[in-house]
Amino acid sequence: MDLGQATLQWLHILFGTFWFGGALFANFVVVPVMMRLPAEPQQQFFKLFAAQSERMMLIAASGTILLGFLRGTVFGSIRDLAALSTPYGTYWLIGLVAASLTYAYGTWFLSPRANRVLEMAAVGVGPGGQISPELAAAINRLKVVALLELVGFFVVFTMMIAMHFAGAA
Repeated sequence: MDLGQATLQWLHILFGTFWFGGALFANFVVVPVMMRLPAEPQQQFFKLFAAQSERMMLIAASGTILLGFLRGTVFGSIRDLAALSTPYGTYWLIGLVAASLTYAYGTWFLSPRANRVLEMAAVGVGPGGQISPELAAAINRLKVVALLELVGFFVVFTMMIAMHFAGAA
């Protein structure tokens, strides 16, 4: 492995760790803590968190997918369509498709729903500073939808491990 290949691999793993780790941290730490806050600070935090995480996840996901593609093709053993019929090539292709679908799911399904919850939250809070039952239900649906994204990560992560044991194409 030369320096270019090592750097590409390092960056691919860094971006992937940030993307997957960010999703895990958001689902299992940030959102549960945020839900314990009073309504007004919760709304302020969620608005800032959503904007920042959307920007950072775009960079991390795009970097992961692009570098994974380059790692498998330009700097890897996927040089022609025949290489996709090897165990390594099959796992690589499944991983690439799963990562792309996970990215699409987050961008075009999850993020718009999070923005709708933000719009609902902007309407205000109920009596006593509590969130409305409709907003609470929307937040709970959003949490489930966000957890579904982790299924895509599970497939990608599993394919990365399988590629390691399959060897080069």
